[in-house]
Amino acid sequence: VYASHKKFKMYQKAIKRFKVKDEEVCFMGDDLLDLPVIKRVGLAIAPPNAVEEVRNLAHYITKRSGGKGAVREVIEIILKSQGLWEKAISKYNI
Repeated sequence: VYASHKKFKMYQKAIKRFKVKDEEVCFMGDDLLDLPVIKRVGLAIAPPNAVEEVRNLAHYITKRSGGKGAVREVIEIILKSQGLWEKAISKYNI
């Protein structure tokens, strides 16, 4: 079984388990095996070092590369857009 097929099956299980629709999902991918999921989600994200095919389908390309803070960048953007950033960092403010 191809790795992309396994990843897509896991994605299908996750959306079913959490009872969410494709358009409610944010997914970050960087390689060809991510394409089946990238094509379906509401917010497709890729780091700048992702393969061209993934970058071409992404709604947003992070400033930071994969392995260099790209996921944290996306988490911060999402929390700020939802007005949850201050609450998320409040336990770190001394």
